[in-house]
Amino acid sequence: MKTKIFIVLIMLMTTALFAGLKVQPVMECVSNNGDGTWTAWFGYLNENPNVLTINIGVHNKFVGTPSEDMGQPTIFQPGRVEFVFEVTFNDGDNFVWSLSGPNGHGSVNANSGSAACPRTDDSDGDGVTDEYDEYPDDMQRAYNNWYPAEGDNSWGTLAYEDYWPFQGDYDFNDLIMDYRFNMVTNGSNLVIDVFGFFRLRAIGASFSNGFGIEFPFMADSVEVLSVEPVDLNLVQESSDGQLVLLFFDSAMDYMSPQGIDEFVNTDPAETWVDNFEFNF
Repeated sequence: MKTKIFIVLIMLMTTALFAGLKVQPVMECVSNNGDGTWTAWFGYLNENPNVLTINIGVHNKFVGTPSEDMGQPTIFQPGRVEFVFEVTFNDGDNFVWSLSGPNGHGSVNANSGSAACPRTDDSDGDGVTDEYDEYPDDMQRAYNNWYPAEGDNSWGTLAYEDYWPFQGDYDFNDLIMDYRFNMVTNGSNLVIDVFGFFRLRAIGASFSNGFGIEFPFMADSVEVLSVEPVDLNLVQESSDGQLVLLFFDSAMDYMSPQGIDEFVNTDPAETWVDNFEFNF
């Protein structure tokens, strides 16, 4: 009897996908006052067509400052509004303005190492200078965040034993999968896009093993989902509200033993089979 065993890879993301029509804070720039203090300027982006109100408190607060209320606005006009208020701080301080709850989403920090005023090289006005902005003409995107590392040859590897939780032969070659992720974030530290790259390398099992991922964010957060190759039979599900992607039921559908070989790429004496690569 064939057994379908799915690998679950939980990525430790601390932000949710897609800010939606909410208010995002923006740290514009900081200036040195020359007396051991600095001034930080803040603005915001309200994606809604209407004015929103977020009162001072748990959903609109500063962290790392003498007070949660540092003069930040509670009424937010539509659109991108720059240089709304300023906060003076001491050299060495690091503090955060956070918007959360039903109408706010995101957080930005300021310190003496933040983008300096005057801010003359922020083409898209997202509060991240072009020098550090990997998407200088896209206000919704600013940074690439690669895991485990950036580069076509930078992979993490999963080595799977399909007798788990029993010891079995404990060789951890029943399914070998490489992976690499890129989370694209905006200037308010919100995840906008998630890209996953995978490489099926070896199959050393007689069982039929599948591959899937459970993500630590809600399934309904996903706005667009695409996969390559397009004929990959991707299934999108929800587990207690969390997004689950099932890429395939059997790795043997994409890499099969050759001739009289029993397994795939686990014995140097057997035929080499090209890796199967896919991404979303």
